[in-house]
Amino acid sequence: MKADDMKKHPLDAYRSPGKARSLRTAPPSSRRTAWRLALGVLILLVLAGLIFELPRFTRRHREPPRSPADVAQDLILGLTAPRFEDPRGFFSIVPPAGFAVTTYEPDSGYNLACRGPYGLELTVVASPVEYNSFPTLLRRVRMREQDLGIEMNITTNQFAGYDAVWRRTQLHASQVITIDFVRNNVGHNLQLNLPNAYAERFEPILMRHAETYRTGTVNGLDLIRAGYRP
Repeated sequence: MKADDMKKHPLDAYRSPGKARSLRTAPPSSRRTAWRLALGVLILLVLAGLIFELPRFTRRHREPPRSPADVAQDLILGLTAPRFEDPRGFFSIVPPAGFAVTTYEPDSGYNLACRGPYGLELTVVASPVEYNSFPTLLRRVRMREQDLGIEMNITTNQFAGYDAVWRRTQLHASQVITIDFVRNNVGHNLQLNLPNAYAERFEPILMRHAETYRTGTVNGLDLIRAGYRP
């Protein structure tokens, strides 16, 4: 046997030349693929870490919630703020300062919804109705109470210079005050949602905002005859 043959691996005779080389040294393309896989895994790990930490980082660095005293002060000072004018001319009101304001929500039916901290809410629904008498309104509200089977503590009193139906409903976590009246065949509904823990403090203040409510000059019956659609 030649000296060169003695230097070969004993199994080289059973391997193809290409396979023998591949077992000794990986080609450059294989090394590049391995590096790319490793880099991809590293990037995924970094992204996963960022996604995990982002909510915690946001909680640590967002502004602290305002105290009830600060919210109450803002509401009182905001009573002289510019009025919200309903684009359909049904009403105007001074929205509570610092509350998020949305108009004509398709799902809720509100013309105006004002949502503030601690679950405080002031909402308005105004729409044309086929009646214009207070007894009819009161009868419809009582029927609504019977249909729902909820004690609403219905009373009657003035609001914005009109006879109104007042309701106070005690829910599990909040109190709901609802005021209904009708003018020019337009039914007006205002609702205050007051979480139990903050009702005593905020009811008088939010009621002052509700009392800035003014009706428009639109005649609801004319709108109904013209084919009004909410």
